[in-house]
Amino acid sequence: MSFNLSTFARITIIGLALCVAVSAHSQDSREPYAKTFDDFQWDEDEERVAIPGSLAVGEMLPTQALIRTFEQRVEKDPQDYAKLTVLGQLYYRHAKEADDLECYAKACDTLELALKIRPDYASAKLHLAEVYSARHRFKEALQLATEVRNQNSHSNIAIAIVADCQMELGRYDDAKQSIDELASREVSPPVLARQARISELTGDTNRAILLIDTALTSLDELGALPDEVKWYLWRKGNLLLSCGRAEEAKQFFARVIDIDPKDDASNTGLAQA
Repeated sequence: MSFNLSTFARITIIGLALCVAVSAHSQDSREPYAKTFDDFQWDEDEERVAIPGSLAVGEMLPTQALIRTFEQRVEKDPQDYAKLTVLGQLYYRHAKEADDLECYAKACDTLELALKIRPDYASAKLHLAEVYSARHRFKEALQLATEVRNQNSHSNIAIAIVADCQMELGRYDDAKQSIDELASREVSPPVLARQARISELTGDTNRAILLIDTALTSLDELGALPDEVKWYLWRKGNLLLSCGRAEEAKQFFARVIDIDPKDDASNTGLAQA
């Protein structure tokens, strides 16, 4: 079975903006906005890389097995930048799943090697930018994403990463411009989440709550699964709690806990409320 990298990049969870009908395990992010490639249409030209085996709808991808497979493939052809990029992404996924610091380092090294072989490879740049961002190397992540954005002005993923890094670096005016550009192209839950975050950061928490409400309505209309909705429920609870509406916040944290009793962030939020 063969997938291009765009499909593989989105397959860890259902792409909310596209309502893709395949789901698999992915560690839930607690960033204050949805920060994942899965949320945006992959609009780069990509190499085709064969993925071993076949996947049923809802089947969980065996990350470690895929890592072993691509390690073997890279060992046979160390100059294959496309396979190196997939391997780097797999290391990053496992790092998030297992909170494995060594795998974060492996992801960086592998993606940097892919870029050394092909410096203009947008996929490797964007995946490396995501890894850098996860390690709070926001300036480096911003530089890579900006390079892709300059090369391809239609790359929604690049714009999203640029906006995320600008927010983290406190460049709120620049971030707002980037998010406005993104929102002019698509109105989806991930974009709404970013709009909510910049509203919160600039002091308009009420607007942030309304934007998350809109995202939740959109998710309901898309028929999103509970695991796809829980981040947005947590996010609304967190916003409500931040402006003193503790009783309302409890309801949203409780809804997440009903979906996932082991959700640490929502259990903590409920305790704080």
